[in-house]
Amino acid sequence: MRYSVDIANGIWDANSNKQWTTNVSGHGLFKPDLRYQLRNEYAFVILRCPFARLASAFLDQFNRRPHSYLTYRHQDGVMAKLLDPAARHLVNFEKFVKKLESNWKFLHVNAHWSPQVEFLLYEDYDDYFSVEKFGKAVDTLEKKIELKIYDMRKTSKHGIDGFKKVSITNAHKLNVNDIISMRKKGEIINPQSLFSQEMYDVVCKLYDADIKLYKEKIGEETLMFEC
Repeated sequence: MRYSVDIANGIWDANSNKQWTTNVSGHGLFKPDLRYQLRNEYAFVILRCPFARLASAFLDQFNRRPHSYLTYRHQDGVMAKLLDPAARHLVNFEKFVKKLESNWKFLHVNAHWSPQVEFLLYEDYDDYFSVEKFGKAVDTLEKKIELKIYDMRKTSKHGIDGFKKVSITNAHKLNVNDIISMRKKGEIINPQSLFSQEMYDVVCKLYDADIKLYKEKIGEETLMFEC
């Protein structure tokens, strides 16, 4: 979305080097203050299935860019134990989720896994879209506000869509080293495999508000699980 907004505002040309522009797109740009946010004529938000979002945060962000989180190591000790460089490779999804459950600050410290309801600025939006039905957002935004959406996930190599999904028993216990080895072979854990009954129960509790919002605004058919 940041790249699309940049294009719409003339920061980049659509024919620019996409790999380079996606690396710097949106950082510090186009952050209106409250005066302008309160005067807008149209507001939309893009939600994501809370289960898929958390699985992606672990399988993609946590494994691909671990050092981006090390900046928080000295913030009241929130990240130090889990993301110590030497111990990072021993972390698995189970430890990750239990850390979210036991440490309120850790749950809220990173935008990739903080509850989505915390980012909502308005009580209600004109349109609610979802990552799972992204095509609807593409069509609607171009029709309503003439915003052309460029899907840059493959170019930026974000996400796990380009990997072969493998279902594994007790996948929540595979550590970062195991996942890195799989990624090198073009494979990734099927996100659903990460959720043992215990992991499912914890996520339902931690992200209850997100799940309720998603059900209300998007529907249940694209939720990974029901709670």
